[in-house]
Amino acid sequence: MHAGGGLVSHVAVLADDAEGRRGARLFAPDGTPIAEGMPIYGPMAEAVAPAETFRAACDAARELSRQVDYARFDFLAVGQRLYAGEITVFSFAGYRDYGPELCARIDPLWDLRRSWPFRHASDRGLLRRAYLAALARRIALERGETA
Repeated sequence: MHAGGGLVSHVAVLADDAEGRRGARLFAPDGTPIAEGMPIYGPMAEAVAPAETFRAACDAARELSRQVDYARFDFLAVGQRLYAGEITVFSFAGYRDYGPELCARIDPLWDLRRSWPFRHASDRGLLRRAYLAALARRIALERGETA
C-alpha cells in the first residue's frame, strides 16, 4: 500500500502461483487494475487477495499514513487474515522509476508539508523556519494553491 496523509495512491499485490512463481499487479485503492506494471516481477499469478482483505489493508494504510507525507505499508494476507509487515519511506531503495500513471496518483497526495520538519517547525531556529516557510510557499505555488 503506497499512502500518505491518510490516502492510498496505489496497491501492489504480489502472489505466488501453484508452482511458486511470483507475480505482481498494481491496483487503485478501489480494486481497479492499473495498467502500469512492476518490471522486477512477472505478470500477476492467478491468486488475488480476497476483497475483504484488500479493503482491510487499504483501511489500515489510510490510518497509519495520516501523519506521514509518504510511505509504503506492507501487509501479508493469509486467507482472510491480515498481518502487518514492513513500513518504508524508500520503496525499492528509491530506485523505482514510476511511469506517468503512478506519478499522477502519487503526486497529489505526497505533500512534504506533512513531513516531520514542517510539523515541528516551531522547534527550529529562525533560518530553518524561514527556509520551511519559503518551501511551503513554493509547494503551494506549484500545486496551484492560494497562500
